[in-house]
Amino acid sequence: MWHFARRCSFLNREQMEWLALSGAFDVFSPNRRELLWSLPALCVGQRRERRSGGRVAATGQQAMPIEVPPLLPANLPDFGLQQRMSWQWLAIGFCSDAHPMTLLRPQMEAAGILPCAALQEAQEGQEVMVAGLVLRPHRPPMISGEVFVFFTLEDETGMAQVTVTPDVYEQTGQDIFGQIILAVRGVAERRGVGLILRATGTQRFS
Repeated sequence: MWHFARRCSFLNREQMEWLALSGAFDVFSPNRRELLWSLPALCVGQRRERRSGGRVAATGQQAMPIEVPPLLPANLPDFGLQQRMSWQWLAIGFCSDAHPMTLLRPQMEAAGILPCAALQEAQEGQEVMVAGLVLRPHRPPMISGEVFVFFTLEDETGMAQVTVTPDVYEQTGQDIFGQIILAVRGVAERRGVGLILRATGTQRFS
């Protein structure tokens, strides 16, 4: 870790913190909380080396890196899975450990909300409710001037394409463009070789 910090001394402490939270430093240690607490010591070492130019003036020899131990005790407990995923999502926009929807799956099942993959198993015209991360919501211009919205829901099982008609958009537009995770109730409709969901309503998750 010290050698990385020396070679990438152009990175400031905040940038190093986001790299640690994203999992970029897991190769050095899987404990991201401990990595975070080690960064102040590394940054102090970086500043000292920059001030000295990386050399000992009296001898002209290369300075040996001296790491300052973290102020917290060793074996600091790592973040829980939910915290790791939340921080990684904020850092890079996705999670490598697991899909965020896996944490909500028990809650979804209890509410009768199906995984996205279940949409393709539904009958055409059947009403279903699926939930996931809201991806790429967009409102293409229509000649009629009406507002149709198209977006994708993603969970750990796959994706579901959603179409929102103008009447439904009036009631749900704030949810579609304001929520990261959303449950959508709708009717399964044939589109090409698969099924899409024509939305009739939405449900937020805090």
